[in-house]
Amino acid sequence: MSWELEYSDAENIVRGIVSGNITTGEVLEQAMAGVRLIKERQAGGALVDYSKAVLEMPVFEIFKLPDLLDSLALPRRTKIAIVLPPDPVNMHKFTFFDDVANNRGYKVKLHWEPSQAMAWLTDE
Repeated sequence: MSWELEYSDAENIVRGIVSGNITTGEVLEQAMAGVRLIKERQAGGALVDYSKAVLEMPVFEIFKLPDLLDSLALPRRTKIAIVLPPDPVNMHKFTFFDDVANNRGYKVKLHWEPSQAMAWLTDE
């Protein structure tokens, strides 16, 4: 597994790229670093590319992710666009996170194409 984050000044977003098998600990580490960068740069959103990743996080841990976002004080106005793998073995995990996060007031949306994700992030 590998992941990296960077801030894009031109778009005012944080970009994350994840590849390989990603575990709960790695997802939590990535989320904490991402929220920290969003808050430092006052970014409007994040584009997280999971198109080359396999999410190995159990569903009961995914349910807790909005609690982590709350504890880190992620602004509710922050948009989070997730780019899905072409044939996600764990599609139910992504849709579950989308449902749980949106029900908790976060703006999360799943996308098949990075260009669609970017269009949603930059749409005012």
